[in-house]
Amino acid sequence: MIRFLHFTSVLTLVSTLCLTGCGESGASTADGLAVIPVEQGLGRERRVSLSDFAARAVEYVVLDDAPEALVGEVYMLVLSGTGFYVAEKNYGAANSAVKYFDCSGRFVSTRGGIGHGPNEYVGVSYLAVDEESERVFVGGTGVIAYDRNNRRTARNDSIRSAQMAYRNGELLVFHYPSGEAEGDGSRVLFTRYSADDLTPRGEIRGADKGRVAVEVGFQVLCDRGNGLSFKEELSDTICRLSGDSVRPACRLEMGRYRFPAEKMTFEAMNEWPDYYRLVDLLAGERYLFLSLQNGLMGDRTLLVYDKSDGACYIPKGDDGWQGLFVDGVRFTPRSLRRNRLVGELDLLDLLDRKERITDPALRAVAAGVTERSNLVVAMLPLKE
Repeated sequence: MIRFLHFTSVLTLVSTLCLTGCGESGASTADGLAVIPVEQGLGRERRVSLSDFAARAVEYVVLDDAPEALVGEVYMLVLSGTGFYVAEKNYGAANSAVKYFDCSGRFVSTRGGIGHGPNEYVGVSYLAVDEESERVFVGGTGVIAYDRNNRRTARNDSIRSAQMAYRNGELLVFHYPSGEAEGDGSRVLFTRYSADDLTPRGEIRGADKGRVAVEVGFQVLCDRGNGLSFKEELSDTICRLSGDSVRPACRLEMGRYRFPAEKMTFEAMNEWPDYYRLVDLLAGERYLFLSLQNGLMGDRTLLVYDKSDGACYIPKGDDGWQGLFVDGVRFTPRSLRRNRLVGELDLLDLLDRKERITDPALRAVAAGVTERSNLVVAMLPLKE
């Protein structure tokens, strides 16, 4: 039963964990690792605006509204060197082809398509991008690689994982479920594949997961563009990958909200609301944005952790609603690359508050938006 629940949580995971370090101020563990005070943060609220986190002005892009370009509910939104890759969601998995837009929001093409042909995939569980060559790797039932001209360059149907990242000519695929420890106490963490033909190149191994504390039963992986970090199943330790070496970076202090592995059964369902589990974490040089889900199927709460002073809190807008807002318009963060936070604005909020927006750039965007408009993307260069 527990294994089934682990697999479900991996499939419903939206995006990723990405950081270079976890903390500079605040508490640390006995072994010197910084601690992110999640339990404390869930009890605090702070009124903030999206612009409070920005090093420069927030950039807005309205995506092309041609019929073939329209985006439904977002599953993944990933920034590349020249534009955006978008996958849509349906009950936790994408149900349409990956769409590519240039930096101005113009729809360029899909990458592959939904189906069972040699250039198609039946669904999308994860995306990885090679920014230099603009290759995109679409993971689902296997992995397919496409170049900037939408030509299939490689396919490997044997790859099974919900998380992967491009790094230095290789595709690193997070091993799921984690391999059992061998005699030396190590196990497989990642399988390395050539980005050119998706043939296996070897493995990256780590210490037995029994040596770290239990936190929650699923895995998180993120390539932030200039670093790769991850958190394993049944661990509260965030680790960083440097070369082929794995090192702990920081730990999450869940306190009384820690979800015990033995409670991840349907027999304990009435106790699920007592706990939280981390389902997404995006991090820049200074700020970390944590998404925590109540129980296994409950509501999500967004936390902000500020490395500069160790503060952890639930952000809220001027109207008292929890979350990130700019001029009262809700912003949903999706990914982070090179210290730029990327997400979309709520179209209904934008229409409702059109006459009350004070930010000139956002006001100009709102003036041209209608109920039939496509996704409005916001890019936020974060403070360091």
